[in-house]
Amino acid sequence: MPKVSPTLSVMFAYSATGVFWGAFAAATPAIMNLSGLDAGGFGLLLVVMTAGAVPAMIFLSRLPMRLMRWVLLASLLLFAVAALALSQSTDLISLTVAFLLAGAASGASDVALNLRVSEIERSGVGRLFNRAHAMFPLAYVVASPIAGLARESGIGLALIFLCVCAVLVGAALIETAAAMGPQPMASADGAEQGAGGFRSYGLLIMVGIVAALGAFQEMAVQTWSAIFMESVLLASAGLSSLAPAAFTAGLSLGRFAAHLLEGIFEAVRLAMLMSALGVFAFAMIAASSSTLLALVGFALAGVAVGPIEPTVYRTVTERTTERQRATALSAVTMIVYIGYLSSPPLLGAVAQVFDYQTLWLVGAGFALSIVVLLGVLRRTLAAKKP
Repeated sequence: MPKVSPTLSVMFAYSATGVFWGAFAAATPAIMNLSGLDAGGFGLLLVVMTAGAVPAMIFLSRLPMRLMRWVLLASLLLFAVAALALSQSTDLISLTVAFLLAGAASGASDVALNLRVSEIERSGVGRLFNRAHAMFPLAYVVASPIAGLARESGIGLALIFLCVCAVLVGAALIETAAAMGPQPMASADGAEQGAGGFRSYGLLIMVGIVAALGAFQEMAVQTWSAIFMESVLLASAGLSSLAPAAFTAGLSLGRFAAHLLEGIFEAVRLAMLMSALGVFAFAMIAASSSTLLALVGFALAGVAVGPIEPTVYRTVTERTTERQRATALSAVTMIVYIGYLSSPPLLGAVAQVFDYQTLWLVGAGFALSIVVLLGVLRRTLAAKKP
């Protein structure tokens, strides 16, 4: 088997998971019809994914480090099985099983990918977190319209998710070659970075909350942007679909931009500055009276939200020892999933009680909270430096 660098494998793995979720997003109407549930029931069905993700993350937090090199491969294969299960689903029971598999694969891959990126960075090859995380939304924004066009042309869920399964198997083969080759070894500088570790659970929880607030904002746009465009701004269905696409493209752009700017700004400070843009972007969406203005706002919001999770995960990996790292990443990822899970119902209630403009103002308030928390985090980390 030809040698593959761990960096290349990570980039392919992030891309493959982006393909899965992009296709899933485009196929959601068909999946909902297959389930036979209404919007409320289908929303509860989506919670099943979290039920699959949390046990996977708890399991990984207790796994011996010598086995962690194989977790990314296992999670990619599990994703492939989930795609295969979706392709063969015919009723609510089979969909529930596929959702549980997808949730477990998602939770495991989130931890495994961040661990792998941490190992690569600590080997001295340079910063990778933002660049690697950017591949997910980039693949998502490519896969989603392709899957949507496939559905419009009459291609069913079976063929769509069989193709997704093939992409994930390809990523797993690349990861197999990488896992069997030489593994990244921490450089002298990298070995010293985590020596102090997180001495406070409060600090770990705080960085988790920062990422959860970013996840809350991300799900806000992914869930409500198209509905806002169509019901408030009276956009067509085609134009409305550009709203989540603009945000997702902004996520990728924001992460690539953060990667380029990390040589000028310290990572937490850069995320804080870009999050400040989010306050303006969400307020701009709330005040939008035209579809063009709203689309610009969604794209800017993506740029602002993009660097938050990569910055948090880098902070965790830089401040933990090798023995702490998997447990810390699993704990933070579980907090992040609370943001993803709570956003749709909470903001749905805001829209129902008030209006969609208020919903986006809540997003602006969360962006401001992130700015404040990152400022506190930056001062705290500076004070803890030896």
